[in-house]
Amino acid sequence: MKIQVKETLARRLTVFVLTLAAIVGVCAFTFSGTQNYAWAEGEEPIATWTSVPEPGVGGVPANVGKNLTLEIKQASSGDHLEAHFTNNDRDTIPPSVLELTTEDGSVLTAYFGEDISPTNQAASSIAGSNADTQFTKAELYLMLETVTVTFDLNGHGAFPEGTALNEDGTATIEAVDGAVTLPQPTDPDYDFGGWLTEDGAEFTGLADASMTVYAKWTEKEKVTVTFDLNGHGAFPEGTALNEDGTATIEAVDGAVTLPQPTDPDYDFGGWLTEDGAEFTGLADASMTVYAKWTEKEKVTVSFESEFGTAPEAKTVNKGEIVELPNLGTDGDYTFVGWIMKGSEGTDPFIGEYTAEENITFTAVWETPSTPTIEMVDVTFDMNGHGDSATKQTERGKPITLIDDPAAEGYTFKGWTYDKEGKQAFDPKKNADQDTTLYAQWEKNADSTPAKPIIAQTGDNQNMPLASLCFGAAALIAGGIALIAYSKRKHV
Repeated sequence: MKIQVKETLARRLTVFVLTLAAIVGVCAFTFSGTQNYAWAEGEEPIATWTSVPEPGVGGVPANVGKNLTLEIKQASSGDHLEAHFTNNDRDTIPPSVLELTTEDGSVLTAYFGEDISPTNQAASSIAGSNADTQFTKAELYLMLETVTVTFDLNGHGAFPEGTALNEDGTATIEAVDGAVTLPQPTDPDYDFGGWLTEDGAEFTGLADASMTVYAKWTEKEKVTVTFDLNGHGAFPEGTALNEDGTATIEAVDGAVTLPQPTDPDYDFGGWLTEDGAEFTGLADASMTVYAKWTEKEKVTVSFESEFGTAPEAKTVNKGEIVELPNLGTDGDYTFVGWIMKGSEGTDPFIGEYTAEENITFTAVWETPSTPTIEMVDVTFDMNGHGDSATKQTERGKPITLIDDPAAEGYTFKGWTYDKEGKQAFDPKKNADQDTTLYAQWEKNADSTPAKPIIAQTGDNQNMPLASLCFGAAALIAGGIALIAYSKRKHV
């Protein structure tokens, strides 16, 4: 009976001690008001072992702090040691690090990166240990909370190039010793005014807890420059125009790019402000500027030509290119090119000419050359009835015959290429070389041979002489008859 009472008292005392230890542990764990992070602020261990068991001895409860059991085991590879925890406490142990002091005073660590729930176990390799390492002390610390600041652009701008961004476009930076370096975003239309906390307070970069801050922006005053063509020219293709034909460009950092208009009859001389001053592109306030123009000098290019039709004169801007046309041909004359009037003997040219002064061009024509006609001799052989006759005909053309010859007592029958009369003359055949044609005759019936009358080339040259002789004889006979009649009358 006494023995039973003593055992009951012992059990009650044990329960009381354990309960008291648990209450003290819970209070210590929560004294800062933030569960699981109390020891992180003071960097005090949450459990301490003043002696560490050798590998294989079994678990040993912590002497101070959380109700945890620590056991040292040899790794399966046999070349290092592992720390094993059993959480006998009612609270979850957040990520923590175990510091183990060796016999030579070195401190090795084992990291527990995950929460250890009540009644659960966790294990981690002891970095730097070997199978024979001995420990004299062990302390478990909570891992310090990482403080981060997330920067939200608040709808405008962009972070500096190279900033690591989250998927939603924000940037998160980890605090070092409670401070972060503030990024400086930019926006072409807004001025950046710093970072604000959720309650609108200015954020200077100091942070003892994770938070999100927001960019403060102020819309920039827009400076624009309106460009007025001032009655001439046109803006470059693609320039955005206002309804009145002007172009408005917004200044960037107080400057605008100056457009360069063009006009075929005027030279552009830059932009002028309303008071006539030259505008260089710098603007700190909105304004309108006006194009400066100078009329281009004119020159006239005239043309004159002996043949064909000369082009009309052209009046163009000085320095403009004028096309000198090709006049082709005019009858038998071929156009060669143009020369400046008064510069006979120079080489004529066709094509582009840069007009720098008033000038007249004279057309140069090539005179047609008389073609050389090659002639061949055609001999007409009377074939025993008179003298031969020769005339020329153009090579490559058909032979033109002379008048048919005549011979007393014979009839002319035609021409042949041979004396015997076997190869008749072909009037369609061209004369390609000197040729002889032979007259062919047929003797008349009961006729006596007589000297033939030879017809000359192209006409009968003896006929006028014979006529003259017969006329003279008739006149003489008439005169004699008249004298005889007169004498007879007087007698």
